[in-house]
Amino acid sequence: MKRLLYLSLLFISLCILSSCSSQDQSRYLLLADESADFETRLSIYRDAVESNPDDYRAYYNLAYLYLYGEDYQDAEQVLLASIEKFPDSFRFYSALLYLYENTKEKGKELDLLLRMMELTPADEQVRTRLLELLDESGDPRAYDEARDTLLYFPDNQIAINILAKRHPFFESRAVINSTEEDILALDLPLSYYASSPLVNQDNYKETFLSSNGGTVIENGQSQSE
Repeated sequence: MKRLLYLSLLFISLCILSSCSSQDQSRYLLLADESADFETRLSIYRDAVESNPDDYRAYYNLAYLYLYGEDYQDAEQVLLASIEKFPDSFRFYSALLYLYENTKEKGKELDLLLRMMELTPADEQVRTRLLELLDESGDPRAYDEARDTLLYFPDNQIAINILAKRHPFFESRAVINSTEEDILALDLPLSYYASSPLVNQDNYKETFLSSNGGTVIENGQSQSE
């Protein structure tokens, strides 16, 4: 009887400690959010990454501050480590694409897009940006990627333009001279999310894959749609 009582008390104590620990892990978010000093916020998130290695918010907000301060070298290191640790969170990929766009590192951007293609083959924005880079550099892979893109998105104009160079069937459908509106529509994939920090956003729902289906990240946990 005493043993049962002891185990029950131990279980209750662990639950209380777990709850407190969870609250402590989020406390740095409020602290950093209220701090107006840039260097102080950086210090808070650096410490948070070390003390909360499983909290993706600490990593993202640290990377975001580096991007905001145009410290691209440190931002890249944090984002690459974050992708390895949280491979299902699209925000890290988006922020890294944003970084490579600003640093004009198209080789790295291309490598990252190819990696994203393995995870999200049915994302038209990712495919379109990939086709742009391949076509721009004269990469022979552009034709195969364009052909595969039309299997998912038969009206993708970039893919049609690429195929029109080698197959007369697509010539009548090609729009080689894109309008300004077309160009503006082909924004960096997912770059919107690279401009918004995650501070204090505990109740959210993000989709890494396109609306056609895929992995949903909900409160840091991966679930299958």
